[in-house]
Amino acid sequence: MVRSYELVNVLLYLASDRGRKSIPFNWLVLTAEIAEALEGYLTNQTVFLERFVGYRNAESFAPAWFEDSFNKWLENLISVHGLKLNPSLRDLIKETLVVGWEPKDGPSDGYNTNGVNRWRQLMIQTGHFSDIYGNFTWTVPDAEWVAEFIERELGEETRNHCQGIADLIKKCMERDTSHQ
Repeated sequence: MVRSYELVNVLLYLASDRGRKSIPFNWLVLTAEIAEALEGYLTNQTVFLERFVGYRNAESFAPAWFEDSFNKWLENLISVHGLKLNPSLRDLIKETLVVGWEPKDGPSDGYNTNGVNRWRQLMIQTGHFSDIYGNFTWTVPDAEWVAEFIERELGEETRNHCQGIADLIKKCMERDTSHQ
């Protein structure tokens, strides 16, 4: 069974021209880009709400209203348009993108997280960091591992959906980096 951070790994690997280009390393930016690409893939249009884009510059904090409204938006997108995806991928995408509060030492002490942030934390724990521009670059062994994972773990239908979403993620990344 594929985990949420593994799906992020697959989508970002494919969006980075199979590991040849660097990608943003901010989890809120990546969440917004993946969500916008998902919307475009499922609906053939992008009307991604501007209010979600405003928190792309925050490193680790998303206010509670962002979490709630984003999650409602995502739930609606998947329930209305998600039938294009197979049920397991649909559930995994939802698990990956839903933003939730992770308490540390009590209900008011914690942080927002999702599968994208878990992927980022895993990369940091395994010695992968962003460059001075805040971008992540794949190592050759990591890129080879993801390519093998895709062939070994994902069926053809899921691979095709992931590639379609990743193509749109790439466009979002290109647009966002051109505005910096």
